[in-house]
Amino acid sequence: STPTGSTGYSMSAGGPIVDPKADLMLITPINPHSALAKSIVVGSDAVIDVTLAKRRQEEDEEAEVSFDGDRFVHMKVGDNIRIQNAHAKILKLNQLSFLQILRKKMQEFH
Repeated sequence: STPTGSTGYSMSAGGPIVDPKADLMLITPINPHSALAKSIVVGSDAVIDVTLAKRRQEEDEEAEVSFDGDRFVHMKVGDNIRIQNAHAKILKLNQLSFLQILRKKMQEFH
């Protein structure tokens, strides 16, 4: 996720909350098989290549990748996805700080 996305999907998967002004990207495992799997913080200029590797003798291993819960892509062994930062300008509609907004969101969960 981007820092802005850290309070959505990444946080719900156990990732950290990051100030939106931070220049970074987060990689947060979803449903990891190990309790030791943690988020990884990389620079915003990082390029991450994910390749579906063969784990068993069968050649029919597949995976499904979702982007923001909207678009789904089927992958087969050897397929690759490249992830890199894209910049977008976001319009701020109020004068609340990041921490004020975060406190308000967190109070909604109690």
